[in-house]
Amino acid sequence: MRCWSLLLLVTTATAIPASPPGRTLLARDWPANCVPGHDFTVSNFTLSIPKSDAANKTTITFGFSSKQTRIETTCRRSVSTWPVYLVKSARERFACDNSSVEFIYDVAPGSGDKKGTLALMEAACTEGTKKWGWLPIETGGSVDMELQCEEDKTDGASNCKSKSDTVSGNYISYALRPHIEPDEPVPWTIGDEGGREDCRNAPADRCPDGGDDGGDDGGDDGGDDGSGSGK
Repeated sequence: MRCWSLLLLVTTATAIPASPPGRTLLARDWPANCVPGHDFTVSNFTLSIPKSDAANKTTITFGFSSKQTRIETTCRRSVSTWPVYLVKSARERFACDNSSVEFIYDVAPGSGDKKGTLALMEAACTEGTKKWGWLPIETGGSVDMELQCEEDKTDGASNCKSKSDTVSGNYISYALRPHIEPDEPVPWTIGDEGGREDCRNAPADRCPDGGDDGGDDGGDDGGDDGSGSGK
C-alpha cells in the first residue's frame, strides 16, 4: 500500500504517513492550471464530546470558505460520517460536504476540551502537474481553536463552541493529495464501545478492502474453499 499525504506542523500530523514532506507555499511554484487557496475562514465551530469519551461518537460542525477558490461548504463529523482514509492506526481525516476540503481536529491535552487544533487541507490542482508526476496537489494549514464549553445536564456530554464566530487561517504548505492503492488492504478498526470493525457498513469508496464485510454473498462462513478469508 502506498500513501501520500500533507505534512503540516510537527504538532499537526496528517491522517496517513506523508511522502514527500509538505513544501513552503510559494505562488511562483504553481503551474497555470492550478488555483491554490492562500487563506481560509472557519465559522460557527461546534464540538460535542460524549461523557463516555467514545471517539466515534464525537461530533464536529463548522463552516468553511476560501476566497481564492470560491469554495463555501459545511464540514462535519458525526456517528454517521466516516474518515476519508480507513487505514488502521491512521489519524482521522474527514471530508467536508465539498470533498475538495478535508479536516483533522485534535483536542489539546489537558485543556478540558477548551482548546484544540483544526487542520484544513484543500485540493489545489486536481489534475496534477508534470513536476509532481500528474498526482493531485493540496494546500494545508491549521488554526488554534479557543472554545467555551458546557456540560449537558441530560447525558453529561461536553458541548463546546468557538469563542469567536469566525477564525481565519493561512495555508502554509502543499504536498501530494493523499492516495491509497489497496494492494494489500489492512482492515481499519475502532475499539470504542459500539465501535466499527473491519470497515463494516462503510461505503465501498471509503474502505481499502472494498467496503462492507458484514455480509457473505456465498452464505458459507466456513469450509476450506480456498477463499483465504481466514488470515
